[in-house]
Parts: sequence; C-alpha cells; structure tokens
Amino acid sequence: MGEIPGSTAEQLRNQYVRAYADTRAKVRMNFEDMDFDNAVQRDEMKSLVEDIEELCRSCEAAANGLSFL
Repeated sequence: MGEIPGSTAEQLRNQYVRAYADTRAKVRMNFEDMDFDNAVQRDEMKSLVEDIEELCRSCEAAANGLSFL
C-alpha cells in the first residue's frame, strides 16, 4: 500500500471537510428556495434535508477526527 506525506493527507481531509460543509449549506439553501404546494410535501422534504444535514455533520466530524504523521 502506498503512503502520502502527512501534509498532503491533511489537505485532502480539509477538502473533504469543506465539501461536507458546502453540501450541507447548499442543501439547506435549495430547500429554503423551494415552493411547496402543500405542507405534507414540505414536511417530508424538511425531514430529508435534516437527515442529509446530520449525515454531513457526522462525516465532517469523522474527517476532523483523523490525524496524520
């Protein structure tokens, strides 16, 4: 298995962390920009958006927990 320098690994980790944060923000922004015809659709979509946001936060935390030599 190949190895990469710690500084390169940290840069990659930081890119993933930013991607998770950007995705979370974009999902929320897109949801806020949507027009819904009924409250049930809006509530269902809100639940999905919250699940995605939580998944992004979890992945972001996991990535931030990585350390490299």
